[in-house]
Amino acid sequence: MKGILEMDLNLQIYCYLVLCANVYSAPEFVTLKCEETVTGILNEDTILPCNLTTAKPSKLKYIELRKDDGHDTIVFKFDGSHNSRKAQNRIKLLSPDLQNISLVLQKTQLSDSGKYNYYLETNLGYKDVNIVLVVKAPYSLPKLVLVNLSETTKVVTCETTGYPSAQIHWTVDGKNLTLSSETKRKETAQGLISLTSTLPIIMSETDQEHIYTCAVWNEAERKYEARNSISISNVNQPIYNQQTEEKKRISLTVVGVVVGGLAAGIFLLGLLKFWRRRHPVRQFVEEAGNQMLKKFTQV
Repeated sequence: MKGILEMDLNLQIYCYLVLCANVYSAPEFVTLKCEETVTGILNEDTILPCNLTTAKPSKLKYIELRKDDGHDTIVFKFDGSHNSRKAQNRIKLLSPDLQNISLVLQKTQLSDSGKYNYYLETNLGYKDVNIVLVVKAPYSLPKLVLVNLSETTKVVTCETTGYPSAQIHWTVDGKNLTLSSETKRKETAQGLISLTSTLPIIMSETDQEHIYTCAVWNEAERKYEARNSISISNVNQPIYNQQTEEKKRISLTVVGVVVGGLAAGIFLLGLLKFWRRRHPVRQFVEEAGNQMLKKFTQV
């Protein structure tokens, strides 16, 4: 009897150890690999690449994507049913393939930026990984405008819009002039960043043509994202001066009206003289008739 009890106890201990080992090693049967950092483009679809590998054929039971926004919000979940493959909060499975379990975030917005936790469960075990999503809006081609302040003093401005924060760098013929410029930032209604940089220019009469370049420096990626150039010289310079252009337009309009009026007057005067030369008798009769009618009315 004692031997039987010892055998039962040993069997229980063995089963307990086997059960604990299986529970402990369950996650080891499942390997989940996702991109740790993903960059998405504003208003475009973003893929969160993830791949699943298992020690043997398995069945995908559950997927959950949570956003670390202070409330640990569930933004997507999949329970294996056909209906759960539909987009939830603009998020859906990229493929029904068991190995490719990437998610697609449709029409990515700036508010989608942040840290996510991707959790999955199969009949062999479970895994979870963290993913950081960075959303950007590429900066637009810089718009350059040149304004004359005097014969030798000018100002060139550079405007561009994008996200996230960036810097404006100025160069002229390869020489860095950024420290001489002033850049202002403001947020648009869409949450983008609008940059306006102003660079004063003082030129002498002997200055030749120079190439001024405005470049957008992406601080996060440490690279130039967009740039544009303008050629400036004291001769044939591409100047934009709104007040000067408006005065020129008004002057041309006034001159056109005056010249047109003089031409019309000269034409009418010539026509009148021509008519009088062709009809002298008629003119005499009309004048005589007018005089007689005037005398008759006076009587």
